[in-house]
Amino acid sequence: MKNIIIIIIIVITSISCKAQQIVGMDYPILKAEDYDGKYFKDLDGNYDKFVGTWQNTIGNMTFKVILFKTEKRPYGDPVNHYMDRISGRFLMIENLGTPNEREVYNSMKYMPTLGGTPKGVISGGAGTTTMSGTIWDNTITSTILPSGMLWGEMSLKILNIGNTPLQARWKVFRKGLSLEGVEFNVPTDIILTKQ
Repeated sequence: MKNIIIIIIIVITSISCKAQQIVGMDYPILKAEDYDGKYFKDLDGNYDKFVGTWQNTIGNMTFKVILFKTEKRPYGDPVNHYMDRISGRFLMIENLGTPNEREVYNSMKYMPTLGGTPKGVISGGAGTTTMSGTIWDNTITSTILPSGMLWGEMSLKILNIGNTPLQARWKVFRKGLSLEGVEFNVPTDIILTKQ
């Protein structure tokens, strides 16, 4: 009897387990079913050059972007695949490194519409020299946007691969409908230097 119970448990466990296939980020996807059971992993280490703190200072204002790698992030409803992503946040500091230093804005803040503080407001993937993805500028104060967030797309293109320090062009832009009088708070076209 004990052996029958063990065999039943093994059969049920093996039926409910799905093998997960690890594939590179460049794995070809032709239809939705191609995602099933896969973990899209940064096998080539392309994300590593983007991870870290990037900044630009103009006058007394310093814009910082902090990027980190999120491994095996679940996707689908219900979850049917996983993917490595680059996530991040941003902040603007006035008079960085002086006694008068002041944080002008920071994306790491409580968002009532989300019911919490987001871990990241930047999410994307990367190839050899370019990261692209989405950005939620949650530092906007506008009566037109009661949520306080403006969604857009972003890119970070490394300009001097193989050199130190790395420099990249940061671009943020709207897609779809534009809202008159509502602009991004974050810089939309600057050169950032990796720290």
